[in-house]
Amino acid sequence: MFFDFDESTITQIAISQPKFALNFLEIYPTVKFKSEAHTDSRGDRDYNLKLSKRRASSVHTYLLLSRINADSIVRVKGYGEALLVNECDNKTMCSAQQHEKNRRMDFVIDPETM
Repeated sequence: MFFDFDESTITQIAISQPKFALNFLEIYPTVKFKSEAHTDSRGDRDYNLKLSKRRASSVHTYLLLSRINADSIVRVKGYGEALLVNECDNKTMCSAQQHEKNRRMDFVIDPETM
């Protein structure tokens, strides 16, 4: 799931990812998952960590309002810029599109519930 730069609101383009999670849980209602939010590396590390926590909270609220069973979510966590999916750290020049890939939400299935 992608977020706009410095925002914690789910973008309209990215709304399909939580919908996918909702559809998946309708098919497999006993599955539990972790909801993990990330930022790109631009900005202060502490600020990015706080931003990712706001993003995680925003998605968590969206899922609960979409009538997902709260027990399906075993963890909601923001990682800031700690887990980049590419080389776009503070020392590397990257395009806006490359940075965007790091502003995401991951849904990680708890393997013990499969």
